[in-house]
Amino acid sequence: MKQRGFTLVEVVVAMAIAAIALVALVTALGQTTKNTAHLREKLFAQWVASNAVNQMWLTTNFPAKGKQEGDETLGGLEWRWVREVTETPNPLVRRVDISVYRLGLEGSRSASRDIDDDSAPLAKLTTFASEAIQIRQKDGEASQNNSPFNRGGLT
Repeated sequence: MKQRGFTLVEVVVAMAIAAIALVALVTALGQTTKNTAHLREKLFAQWVASNAVNQMWLTTNFPAKGKQEGDETLGGLEWRWVREVTETPNPLVRRVDISVYRLGLEGSRSASRDIDDDSAPLAKLTTFASEAIQIRQKDGEASQNNSPFNRGGLT
């Protein structure tokens, strides 16, 4: 008479394989969740950098050289952007670098508002600003093109 069923050793081996597979699945899901949160923060940081560039275009035609910082809240998170304007070989063109850092911990408004010199920005954006070229109008007067949509171009 033959017995049907599994031996104790077979059951233990099957349970060990199932446990290992379950641990691997939970680890993969945790990593995916962590990556999603990081990508969300990077997306918000890019938006903050874009906002800082647009704010610059709306407030000045040709940015002054130097460093400027600002804070912004976006997506319920606090951010600090740092804008550095430097000269280029062409005196009519300036390079604008914007770096965006995350301030504090999520949900914590009392976290430190300082940026470490070693901390890497979540987003970096580089653009160039051109001083508007003066052109002669039909009546002979010189005018400067101040349009934010035509920086450095001729009208």
